[in-house]
Order: sequence, then C-alpha cells, then structure tokens
Amino acid sequence: MTGLHPAQPSPDGSALRRVQLLIDAGRPHDAVDMAREALREAPDDPDLVGAMAWALLAAGDAHAARTWAERSLALDPANGSVHDLRARALLKGAGSAEEAREAAEQAVWEDPHDPFSLYTLVRASLQCNDRTGAAHAAATLRRTAPDWHLGPLAEALIELERGRVDLDREPIPFLALVALGIFTGGTGLVVLGIIWVIRALRRAPYLRRADALLHEVLRLEPENAAVRALASDVLRLRFRFARAVDYEVAAAAADPELVDAEEFTASIARRTTGVVVAGWVTWIFVVGFADELVASRQLVAGGGLLLAVAVTTAIFLFDRGQTLRLPQTLVRRTRRCWFQPVATALAAATIVFVGSKYSGGQNHHLPEDYYLAGAVSSPVAVGCAAVFAARFLRARREA
Repeated sequence: MTGLHPAQPSPDGSALRRVQLLIDAGRPHDAVDMAREALREAPDDPDLVGAMAWALLAAGDAHAARTWAERSLALDPANGSVHDLRARALLKGAGSAEEAREAAEQAVWEDPHDPFSLYTLVRASLQCNDRTGAAHAAATLRRTAPDWHLGPLAEALIELERGRVDLDREPIPFLALVALGIFTGGTGLVVLGIIWVIRALRRAPYLRRADALLHEVLRLEPENAAVRALASDVLRLRFRFARAVDYEVAAAAADPELVDAEEFTASIARRTTGVVVAGWVTWIFVVGFADELVASRQLVAGGGLLLAVAVTTAIFLFDRGQTLRLPQTLVRRTRRCWFQPVATALAAATIVFVGSKYSGGQNHHLPEDYYLAGAVSSPVAVGCAAVFAARFLRARREA
C-alpha cells in the first residue's frame, strides 16, 4: 500500500537531510540523484547507502531498492529501519512474501517498538496467509503506538483479509447465467442467488469492522489519500457504492496517481450496467413465476408494469447515487462508456420481443398473460434505453 509515512532513517549530515527532504516532497528521482552524488564522496557510508535504497523504493524500483538495502545491511547489519525497507521492497515484488516476513521480523527484532516495522510485519504476515502472526503484530503495534494511525490501519487490513472470503472465485460468465436460467426455468438462478447472499453475509461482519477501523484511521490522518482509496475498496465490497465514489474522488484529489480516471469511470458504468442486467433479468423470471401462480391476466400484466417501473427507477437512482457528486468531466466520461446504452437497448429489445408475441390467444409456449405483461412494460423499457442512448450521444458530442 502506498501513501504511508516510511520508516526512513534519521539522517546525519546535510546530504542525508537533502535526500530525506526530496523524498518527503515527492521527488524521489531527484533524491536518487542526490544520494548518488553523495555516495561518490562516501561510498561505504551505511546511512547514505540506506538513503539511496529509500529513494529508489520511493521511485518505484523495488529490485534496486532491495539491492541497495542489502548493501547497507552488509555495512550495518543492526539497522532495523533498513531491514524494514528491505521487507517493503520484497513486498513490492523484489522477492517472496516469506522473505519479506523474515526481513520484517528481523526489523522488529532490532527495534521492537518501531511502529513502521510492526506494520510491515502485519502486511508480510498477511501475504503469507498467517493471520495469527499478523494479529499478534497488530496488537503489539496498538500497545506500542496507541494514538497513531498505523495500529487501526493494521487491524483494518486483517479484517479486510478475513472479509475477502470467496472473492478470489472467478465470476460466472453472463451467457452462462442466461443459459442456466433458461434450462432450469429460473431455479438455478435462485439457488445461485441464495449462495451469493450467504457468502455476502459471511463477509459482512469483517468488512463492517474494517470500515469502522479505517474511519478511525482517517480521524487520525484525514489527509491520507491511500487510506481513502482503501476505504473506497471496502465500501464497494459492502455495496456502499455512492460513498465509495466519494472516497475515491477525495483520494484522487489528494494524489492523482492513486486513481486511474479511465478505470474509475468505467467501473461506475459497469456497476450501473450490472444493475440494468440484474433488474431486467429479475423482471423476466418474476413475471414468469407470477404467470404460473396468479390466475388473473390483468394482475400479471399490472404487476409486470409495476415491476418494470420499479426496475427503471432503481437503475436511475443507482446511477444518480454514483454520479451526483462527480465533477462534470468525470460524469461525461462515465456516460461515454458504451456498455450502458447497449445493455439497456438489449433489455428493451427483449421486453419488446416478449410483448410482440401477445395476440389475445393461447397459441404460444408461454401463457398469453406473460406476453401481455411484456406488451404493457415495453414503453418503460424503451424509455429507459432511450435515456441512456441520449446521454451516450450527448457525451460523445461533448468529448
């Protein structure tokens, strides 16, 4: 995770101080140049070598940072902050999670009360799927620095890891879901829905605690953009999408490099598209079940119309909740995503097709009241598709 205060060494000497200031100012490449120039005068100074490692890690070169950290440790093996640096470089891809945990453990051994090293040990332990070790390090961190943000942040990471149960499963392709619904008459989708709800309920307590802990972190560190981005991820997992968007916008305002605007707006559009698909698939199967359970054609048709209005209202409310507080440039970028108008158009075409089968008789595979529900609901579906198409075209013209 980026954006946290690093456990950097307290340098002695003007060169080390300048390197530190450049890193703090967000100029890591200038810090690398400064450290390289200083090392020409003192190539065996372990603090300067360590400062070069910190600068390289801040610049995003984890492998080079690991190399320089190991050079520094060869000169001064007892430097806990450089052991911590090496662990961070390993976590960023310069080695294995097990190596990172060993390095973090050595950092804590050298300085048992350093909160940065303890936090790194929590992260490394979680990477090794050692939640017990992570919880022990987090508890020690809480005792060591009770008023600092790293304690609740470490606990939040542990709760988030526990809440990720089942999230590593590959999603079922949309066409497979459609085929399952058709071949099982909707029963398969109901079963999948129940399984999904059970999994969501299993995750809920952990994600709720992670959310509360991250709010505690933000009370202590209100300007921490990386924590806001992480809080946004947790809110998405809790289906608090409007708040998640707000947090991600705030994170991007504080640190634009944390958020990819293209992916951010596309994710908003994908979620709205998911609501479109879920809503109209629900209409298809609910009206189908109602057709079998309710004898009155007028009740089925009226119920279908009310459900279509409810689905459309939910789509627009969900879309508004996600985009209400977005800057207009991002709203237009979201509107330009093609899959929203395509999904609503396909849904409208499906409902219109169902309605076109209505003839007033009983000459089709499905009873006529199902087709009648499609006929009276078609204008609602077409209206929804027309709004999304108009938004798409307007956003494309304004691009």
